[in-house]
Amino acid sequence: MDYASNSTRVYTPIIKVFDSTVEGDVVTLGDGKTGVRQSKETEMKVQSDYLLTYTNTWGEHSLTATAGFTTYYNKYEMLGAARAQGVGLVIPDNSDKWYVSIGDAAIATNESTQWERSTVSMLGRVLYNYRGKYLFNGSFRRDESSAFSYTGNQ
Repeated sequence: MDYASNSTRVYTPIIKVFDSTVEGDVVTLGDGKTGVRQSKETEMKVQSDYLLTYTNTWGEHSLTATAGFTTYYNKYEMLGAARAQGVGLVIPDNSDKWYVSIGDAAIATNESTQWERSTVSMLGRVLYNYRGKYLFNGSFRRDESSAFSYTGNQ
């Protein structure tokens, strides 16, 4: 199993730079507003493998058979939100204030992404040997995935 979690907070300050070609020698970059953005991401991956092997020898014959079943599950979730300063309300350059609850709610943005996927696989293999000269090797694998759908009309 693999589990990851990530939280971020980003502050966008008002950035002013010197430009001798404009009146006042100062230019404000971007939209000239402070802003904050928060996001939270989580992802979980789980893999399970089950194998069974049978081996037998009788006379000049030998047989090895393997059967297996594997599963894989992957889930991802992300929630994000942003706010920009309102009219006259500058968000301060203080990490204690960098939350989306601060700022103008009228210009808030939200985003989210989430998905789940899973796969199941079945496999088998037979090795037959006769007199150490003749070998038969047969194998089979079948995979199913939630990322694709089968309608039966193809």
